[in-house]
Amino acid sequence: MASTEDVTGAVTPGRQLLLGWCTSLDTLNAEIVARSGVDIVCVDGQHGAKGWTDVLRVVQVLSAAGVTTLVRVPELDAVTIGHALDCGADGVVVPFVETAQQATLAVNACRYPPRGERSWGPSRSSVLGKKVSTEALCVVMIETPAAVLEVKSIAAVEGVSAVIVGSRDMSLCVGLDPLDDDAMFESEVMLPLIESVPRDCRAHGLPVGIPARTSDQARRFRELGYSWLILPSDVALLGRAMRECVQAVVGQ
Repeated sequence: MASTEDVTGAVTPGRQLLLGWCTSLDTLNAEIVARSGVDIVCVDGQHGAKGWTDVLRVVQVLSAAGVTTLVRVPELDAVTIGHALDCGADGVVVPFVETAQQATLAVNACRYPPRGERSWGPSRSSVLGKKVSTEALCVVMIETPAAVLEVKSIAAVEGVSAVIVGSRDMSLCVGLDPLDDDAMFESEVMLPLIESVPRDCRAHGLPVGIPARTSDQARRFRELGYSWLILPSDVALLGRAMRECVQAVVGQ
């Protein structure tokens, strides 16, 4: 299990990390994910079914489990990013970043003055004793073909910690089924997009992540240069396990 210092310091595109994903915003589910052996857990504040109070509770559980914690915010908004960090998260995942200017805004929202624009407050982060000098992780999501064209400039922004390819949304953009991972490997449009992102980030030493649901997918993504592999969310895993259980019982 990686510590926050490991992630912010020595992480390179070649180091393999596993990311768990909590969409239910349920504390028990979060604890199960955190203690499964993953390196990082992301709390989904964009598509999660509950509110910020629930995000705070889940972040508290993850902190107690000792796992590096990210919060995916709903949008690129300095107040929302600050709120997620004030909850005690080690960093944020910012969706739909398409330009270097947007990446810069995201980084600035994660840093206190004079290096950024984050506001100081007596929040949980200060209770935890996190220093002003502590660098919060700023992970940006590349989710459209337009964003892929700007990856080199986005990766060059100082303070960007990692890049995640939102392959589901990108599949939608090019007319593919977002749940058909094999289609992206066969598509003459999609495959070049997912191939180019790790290549363009390599020069800046940034790790690049992407969702992976099977060992075969994980292998193929690693071959392309992806080093952060995002596991299915707690909701998706519960649904899969229930369907498999139903099939097993019915089959008997």
